[in-house]
Amino acid sequence: MKRFSERYGIVPPKELQVNELDRETRIELWNAYYIAFQPKCSYLASAYVFVAKERMDQIMSNTLLIDEFGDWHSREKWFMLFEFVEHILKCTGSQGDSYRDYIAYYNSALERNNVGYRIVGNYAVPITNKEEGEEIEAAMKQGGVVQQHIVAAVKLFSDRKNPDFRNSCNESISAVEALVTQLTGTDKVGTALKQLADETGSPIHKAFVKVFNTMYGHASDGGIRHALKEDQEITFEDARYYLVSCSAFINYLKIKASISEKEHDLT
Repeated sequence: MKRFSERYGIVPPKELQVNELDRETRIELWNAYYIAFQPKCSYLASAYVFVAKERMDQIMSNTLLIDEFGDWHSREKWFMLFEFVEHILKCTGSQGDSYRDYIAYYNSALERNNVGYRIVGNYAVPITNKEEGEEIEAAMKQGGVVQQHIVAAVKLFSDRKNPDFRNSCNESISAVEALVTQLTGTDKVGTALKQLADETGSPIHKAFVKVFNTMYGHASDGGIRHALKEDQEITFEDARYYLVSCSAFINYLKIKASISEKEHDLT
């Protein structure tokens, strides 16, 4: 939600922050850590060595570590703050109230300050839409091979130094195929859609089947995998589209399968 001063035109709304973070944003991102983890200085000690790249034998007292990283958030390059948050989230083992609070506080600060990234799982991902982030995160929790493919797609997509959009698309599609095989025994998306629709008694509109058949390349020779192997450029927008769309499709199929199981149990 916009601040009072922005709503009434007293100050202009912030422009989208992508390759820089202003002072206000940096303070809020540090405060997110302080609120969630302040007593857990062991995480800061780890970040001091592995993110700030300082000597282990020079790790400071808890109070000095807090002071150091508060200042560090103000002076470091913008992308290092995302490396910091990713490192801290991995230190937590991806569990606990503090872990969940940190992500919630962090994403809230990113949204308030119009930053072009969100925390999804343990990664800073270049998306701005809350619903898209939720779809990806839900798909990352599916478990098994599906989860492995989606996590791989996210890592390839969000790698700031060396993004691999082509293979991110491949991983997103592989995640859908893995779930389809798991649910129906076939890796043909069109066949799986019809099978799931028949099982639930809720036929899917033909246009819906056509869209996904086209997207995944099962309705034409060569298909999407053939296209991805060609020399044509696969862009950030392509990879983002496949990651979000495939994640949403995975979650959709799981809901359909759940409905089918419940109806089967009642018969």
